[in-house]
Amino acid sequence: MLVGAMHMRAHPSKISRVYTFAAAAKMEGVEFFYFSPGKVDFISRTIEGFSYENGEWIKKTYPFPKVVINMFKPNTDKQNDIYLRLRDEISYLENPIGDKEDIHRIIMEDTCFRGFLPKTKLASNISNVDEFLNKYKKIVLKPMSGCQGIGILFIEKKSKTYIIYENGSKFVVNSLEEPLKNIDLESYLIQQYIFSETSKGLPVDFRLHTQKNGEGKYILTTIYPRIANVKNKVTNYSQGGYTVDIESYLKGEYDEKWNAIFKYMKVFAIQLAEFINDYYGDDLNELGIDIGLDKNNKIYLYEINWRPGVPIIFRGELDHARNIIKYSEYKIKNF
Repeated sequence: MLVGAMHMRAHPSKISRVYTFAAAAKMEGVEFFYFSPGKVDFISRTIEGFSYENGEWIKKTYPFPKVVINMFKPNTDKQNDIYLRLRDEISYLENPIGDKEDIHRIIMEDTCFRGFLPKTKLASNISNVDEFLNKYKKIVLKPMSGCQGIGILFIEKKSKTYIIYENGSKFVVNSLEEPLKNIDLESYLIQQYIFSETSKGLPVDFRLHTQKNGEGKYILTTIYPRIANVKNKVTNYSQGGYTVDIESYLKGEYDEKWNAIFKYMKVFAIQLAEFINDYYGDDLNELGIDIGLDKNNKIYLYEINWRPGVPIIFRGELDHARNIIKYSEYKIKNF
């Protein structure tokens, strides 16, 4: 059974997680190789790639596999052409979902899940932003296609002034015209701010990382909290946030309620992943679901990522890789 992994880098030694895929594949008895788009030959239907043998990467030529772990977003027209052409002939393990606005619309159409959404709308103009602030007093302004917390602003209205928080900095202004003049509000969402905070008042959200297993069923790979290092700042690692073990965190924050809250998150994650997967025709694999938990322990869904990356906590990397390989086997056998 042959599984390929494709990334834009020419050599696998530049990508640490490829080693983990190779190790997981060996554990599962699966032949695994790595390749870059430029090494695909559509005429001979072969690929020049690398396998990991006896501690080194060995170059070999492989036939087209049935499944490819697509690990990157094309950066050039040539890469994109190969990426799309290969997708017509080989099953990719990961497939995209819509942007934040698309996902919000899909979930709003479902009576079971719409109640988990914070109030959200397209920003469009400053009048809409002001209207939301008059209603909710504190809001989040975020790009529809953003990632890693980049471009997010927190805005709070107090009397006739506005307090804007960006990357941990605080600005007090009398009007939104000047601070928002360089932002394309047509590509931003405004969202009700959810007071999901630690007992010390630091913003916290939770990544619920789901994947399909060797039976094609969704499982929970891990849950971990992401905690901002200061108030009014995003929780993402790239913005200075940090994480801890979920069990330790929940026990410290919720005492005897911790296990019930953990189970609540787990059930929510699996059911939501199954719903989104069904909507997209059973064509998805891993989903990173980001939620907040308010003072009443109610879940609020922030966003869903179809390429959430490796869980950056404890044994997450190996578990993640083994699930990837097992689901690849399932796809080869059943598709």
